Amino acid sequence: MATIGGVITSTLPSTTGSDPYAAVDGSAGAPVGTAQNPTLLNTYHAAAHADKRVYGSGPPNYGLADPNYYQPPWWVPGVDYYVGIDRSKYPTDASLKDPATIVSGVTFGPGTTVSGQELTIGDNNVTVDGYDFSLENSWSIHWNSGISGTTISNCKFVMGSNTRPFLWDNTSNKPANLTVINNYIDGNNKPFTTNNSSSSGTATLHFASTAGITTSHTAWDITTPSATGGATGITVLTVNPTSIVLSSNLGANVGNGDLFVFGIFPIDGGLGTCVYTVKGAHVIKYNYYTNSWAVHTQLSPEDTTGASLTVKYNFFGTSGWGALIHGNHGDNIQAWGQDSTTIGWDTVDCEFNFTGSFDPTATAQAQPFSIMDASTNISFIGTLTIGYNTNLWPGTSGQTNTAVVRTSGGYTKNTINLLYNYYDPTGASQTGAGKWGSIANDSITAGPFTPTLVNTGNTNMVDGTNSGPPAT
Repeated sequence: MATIGGVITSTLPSTTGSDPYAAVDGSAGAPVGTAQNPTLLNTYHAAAHADKRVYGSGPPNYGLADPNYYQPPWWVPGVDYYVGIDRSKYPTDASLKDPATIVSGVTFGPGTTVSGQELTIGDNNVTVDGYDFSLENSWSIHWNSGISGTTISNCKFVMGSNTRPFLWDNTSNKPANLTVINNYIDGNNKPFTTNNSSSSGTATLHFASTAGITTSHTAWDITTPSATGGATGITVLTVNPTSIVLSSNLGANVGNGDLFVFGIFPIDGGLGTCVYTVKGAHVIKYNYYTNSWAVHTQLSPEDTTGASLTVKYNFFGTSGWGALIHGNHGDNIQAWGQDSTTIGWDTVDCEFNFTGSFDPTATAQAQPFSIMDASTNISFIGTLTIGYNTNLWPGTSGQTNTAVVRTSGGYTKNTINLLYNYYDPTGASQTGAGKWGSIANDSITAGPFTPTLVNTGNTNMVDGTNSGPPAT
C-alpha cells in the first residue's frame, strides 16, 4: 500500500502544495534514461480537449490540474519516467558485458557455473549486473538448490534461438530473496503487415521494412493462417531490407495487408519469458517488459510463512502474442502456488506499475495481475494490494479478460486492497464489474477465507468515472 509522508494510507493525500506523490510513485529512485512512451496517456480526456499528459499537485480530481483529463496524477513508469537499464552506469547496450566472459567458479564465486548459454547461480548473495544476455542467441539464468540473495540488475534479455526463459527455475530449486531490478526483458515477438501480395508456392514476403526480424524468428500469417502452416509457422531463412525469404514455400496466397507475427516460441511450452518458484522476499522493480509470447513473469511461492512479493515501478508492455497462434494468454504477472492452506505469500503488493497492451492487434486473453486465479495450484495470500497502477487495454474485446486484476478472493486471508487504479477496459471481454476487476472464484473451488475488501478510487480512463466494487 502506498506510503504518503511515512503513513500507510488508502486515502489520497491533500493536493495542495508540493507534489504529494513524488516520494512514492517511483520517479525519485528511477534509473537514468529517457522515458520510453511519453505520449501513451495523452488521449484520455473529455471531448473537445487537446491530447496531452496532465498531472500535478493542484486540486481537484485527486491532484489533476484539470478534471477533464482522466489520467493518473502521479508519474507513470515507462511513460513519465524511464525504467530499465540505468544509463548513468551503462550509457548504451554496447557498454554491457558479454556473458561469454563469465568464468565458472571465478566471476561470481566457486559455486556459480556457466555451460553453453546457461548461467547457474550456486553462491549466496550474488549480484549479476550489467550483462547483455541477448548475445549468443540469448542466455538463461538458473539456480542450484538452497541459494539466497541473488540480484539481477541492469541486464538486457532478448529471446533468441536458444528459446529458454530468461529466469528459469526449471529444476525447481526455488531461489530465495530474489531481486529483479532495472532490466530490459524482451520476448522478441513482433507484428508486421505485408505491403505486397505473395503467391502460394513461393517463399518471399514483402514489407515496408523488416527491421527487427531475424533468422531466429518463425513467421505466422494471422490473416491467412494456412499460408504459413497454421500453428506450426515457417522459419525465416533470409532477411533483406524490405523482404524476407522463408525456409519453405507458402501454402496459400498472402494478400497485401496480411498481419504477421514474427515470434519465438519459448522452450517451456510457451508459458512465459520468466518462469520460476521463489522463497522469501521477492522484489521486481523498475523493469521494462515487452513483446512476450505469453506471460511476462509466471511465479509461485514455496514458503509456509514470512514470504512476500513486491512488484513496483515496472512497465509491462504488450504480451500474449502467442494467443493469436497457440492460444497462449498474456498475463503480466501470473502468480499461482503449491497448496491452499500451508504455502503462500504473507503479502503481495503490486503498485505504481504500467500494464497493458497498447498494440490493438494483440489479442492476449490476459490479466494485468492474475493472482492465485488458476483451476489448479492455488496458494494463500495474507494481504493483497493492487494499487496506483495504470492499465491500458484499448483493443477489441478479448484482448484481456479484465482490465486490472483477477484473483480468487477465498484464497486471501486478511484484506484485498484495490486502490486508485486507472484503466482503459475497452479490450476486456468480461461484462459489468468484471470488466475492470474480479475477485470471484469462478470455476475454482471456493477458498477457505473471507477477506475484507477495500475498494476505492479506481477510475475508468475512457470516461473518467469511478468504479464500483469488482465482480465477486
